[in-house]
Amino acid sequence: MEVLTTSEMERADRLTIASGRPGFALMLSAGQAVAEAAYDLRARRFVTVDATSEGNAQLRVGAHVTLSDLMPEFDNTYYVVSACHLFDLRQGYRTDFRAECAFIGG
Repeated sequence: MEVLTTSEMERADRLTIASGRPGFALMLSAGQAVAEAAYDLRARRFVTVDATSEGNAQLRVGAHVTLSDLMPEFDNTYYVVSACHLFDLRQGYRTDFRAECAFIGG
């Protein structure tokens, strides 16, 4: 839920009066918030990585991982969006994960 400042409420009142439609400004504000959230989600997916690491229980959705010693464009901090912890007798404990970043370069 968004909290409006006093100046935003005054602007909302002016827009409501000008448009003749109650709640018009709040619809604009909510629409802007939805648009910004959609933009952020798409931007974060600009660079994605699918990787496997040694097993690490701290590597989970929501964690940030820093990848380095790659091409300079991809050395960066990434947001983990999926993780799968695996164990077998041949490869031992490992973690497969997918991570995303909004931009190229650190």
